[in-house]
Amino acid sequence: MTAMDVEALHPPAASASSRGARLRTCLLASVGALFVCVLGVSLAVTLLALGIQGELDKLWEKKVQSSAHLEIAHSHLSNITLRWTAKNLGSRFNYSEEIHALEVMHSGMYLMYLNLGVRCPHEAQGGCGQTSVAVSVNDMHSTKLECRMELPASHPCQKVHRCLAAVMLRGNQRLLINMKVKGDSQRWKLERDSTRFGLVPVDSSTA
Repeated sequence: MTAMDVEALHPPAASASSRGARLRTCLLASVGALFVCVLGVSLAVTLLALGIQGELDKLWEKKVQSSAHLEIAHSHLSNITLRWTAKNLGSRFNYSEEIHALEVMHSGMYLMYLNLGVRCPHEAQGGCGQTSVAVSVNDMHSTKLECRMELPASHPCQKVHRCLAAVMLRGNQRLLINMKVKGDSQRWKLERDSTRFGLVPVDSSTA
């Protein structure tokens, strides 16, 4: 083999170095492109999540604005029409303090809830008195929702009972919430912060 043949088998070092530099450049470019791609996808996902959250916030705010939420305005248990304080009253409702009625202005399907919170003070002497309580939500024709509680006589305690129903209501329909009590109820009191009544629209015609 001649000297020229040996040189042909071993390319100059400069040529190998150049190829290595090009390889590193291509590798860095690929990594950079991948980073930009991942960053773009992450940004798109973040914007999408923010957009969905924004729409959910708007939907919830719209539901709250079109809902009615009342809190009890007294603490005694007796056979009466319950009086309420309007904590949130959407434009589709009207509450009459004179007759203690919630008027529904628009027809549609509503989620109706009634929370009853009662307590017997720890300082009560001789027990609390056994009592049966029934609270009903009524219009002029029928009962839309009824909650019942059996209260023990043995010792002071606190109880909360929750009732829920999906109801179809007509426009300009008035709702009264009536309480009936049987037994010894003198020591039992309604809890103002946990006794609540409300209506939330659940279909497109009432939203």
